[in-house]
Amino acid sequence: MRLSLTANLMLSTAVTLVAGLLCVFGSWALLTHFQPSWLRDRDLGGMARDVAEGISYDGQNRPAGVQLRHALQQVMEALPQDVFYQVIDPEGKVLFSSNGDFSAFLPTGVDPQHARDISTRLRSGLQLRVIVLPIVRANVTTYVLVARSDRFDETLLENDASTVKLAAAVESIGAMVVFALVVLVTINRMLRRLKGISAAAARIAPTNLQARLAVENVPKEIVPLIESFNLALGRLEAGFRIQQEFLATAAHELKTPLALIRGEFELDGPTNRKAILADLDHMSRHVHQLLHLAEVSDVNNLVFASTDVTLVVEDAVESIARLTQARHIRVQIDHPSEPLMIDADASAIFALVRNLVENAANHAPDQSTILVTIDSTGISVRDEGPGIPPGDMPKLFKRFWRGAHRRDKGAGLGLSICSEVARGHGWNLSARNLQPTGAEFSVEFGSRPEASPAHV
Repeated sequence: MRLSLTANLMLSTAVTLVAGLLCVFGSWALLTHFQPSWLRDRDLGGMARDVAEGISYDGQNRPAGVQLRHALQQVMEALPQDVFYQVIDPEGKVLFSSNGDFSAFLPTGVDPQHARDISTRLRSGLQLRVIVLPIVRANVTTYVLVARSDRFDETLLENDASTVKLAAAVESIGAMVVFALVVLVTINRMLRRLKGISAAAARIAPTNLQARLAVENVPKEIVPLIESFNLALGRLEAGFRIQQEFLATAAHELKTPLALIRGEFELDGPTNRKAILADLDHMSRHVHQLLHLAEVSDVNNLVFASTDVTLVVEDAVESIARLTQARHIRVQIDHPSEPLMIDADASAIFALVRNLVENAANHAPDQSTILVTIDSTGISVRDEGPGIPPGDMPKLFKRFWRGAHRRDKGAGLGLSICSEVARGHGWNLSARNLQPTGAEFSVEFGSRPEASPAHV
């Protein structure tokens, strides 16, 4: 079952918070089990600093009293034997004491400045942990001694653990509730705009492909998706327009010979059999080229396999031998001595080469030579004709376009088929004029594009 975006976010948040809660409890359990002394010593040092901050001084920078935080003062008053402090001068004299005991806690002969590390002392049957913190003020050093019993630390640690667990549980539950509300409000606000975009997309049809989805007030993470959709719509619009123009032009091309054939039959006199056959051949060629163009225009229709380019080119040249022989045109094929194998659709290459050579033959003078060159980089076809007028260069591969000085009565689809074959294979098809005369069409091999998947 698919979860909604809101459910996914809430589930991810709940898992994250639970994982964080387990990390807190786990870390606390590890510290209390393996490093309890580290927690105690850290807390003892913090208590000594609190006492040092509570010392007040007279005009000669000597300690005049101690004012502790209320909570800490209450603890020391309630448990004077388990937790207490002493303020000691450099000679070891106790100046202030939280439990009223002014006897030196440090053993006789122990200098306070050498007892700064945390140590353990036994007093009145209690095991005490002791820290001595030096306080320097105007070159006068005072020492703060804080002692705490082990039983106090154990009780405090157990109480802190319970407090941490309760606080973590309450905060996690509260955070999940607050986050769930925030997610619901935020997602609903975002989806309100996306629902409008979805409705606009649903209204797009072949009759209004020029419409585009707006990106205003859309989350920036969604903008690339909408822009990609708009680009896809642009490509669809262009393709649909080309198809419409293609159908209209194809209908126009077929309408004329059909009208001529009908006129021949409607004449009262004898029927011109030769003219009718010529018109039928013209229509058959149109239909054949239209079908071929439709086939090669979709890369999914191409069947790629290891192909010997030289053999395919030779077959294509042989297929138009009647045309070239009728005009006494010689077709020379220059190819490598070894087979040249590429990954391509053999029938598509056949159509490409056939149309290029046929186009060259239609523009080359009689008794001239057409040179077809094959190598590892591509295929080229050269003729000795008058060349391509500069104004015709941009129109060469346009469907149904015919040059002004062509000899044949074709539909103007041959070079369009070549262009589609090259595009489907990821090749580059180009044309240029030669010096002093002639034209050259070149196909440069490249990496073929992937076929479009049926599902994304």
